[in-house]
Amino acid sequence: IRKRTSFSTISVREYYQTLGDNPSCLEGAPVSLDWTYKYEKSVSLDEYENSRQQRRRRSELILGADERRKLLIGNGLPIMEVIRA
Repeated sequence: IRKRTSFSTISVREYYQTLGDNPSCLEGAPVSLDWTYKYEKSVSLDEYENSRQQRRRRSELILGADERRKLLIGNGLPIMEVIRA
């Protein structure tokens, strides 16, 4: 018996970002995804594949301490909480 799985639609969620607890973050406040999300939408798999951006390189996924601080403060976290992290 040959088993197959297929998908026709996928759900895409965009999550809020919040102060994290990653111990490998040596400088500045770590960033994590929050439990709550901004929105969710369902799209066909073909539509998603045709419209998604090219995969980013590993080096493009790294945020420096200043970028993380600005992101967290921009998301409404108190400045002192971000500085203490």
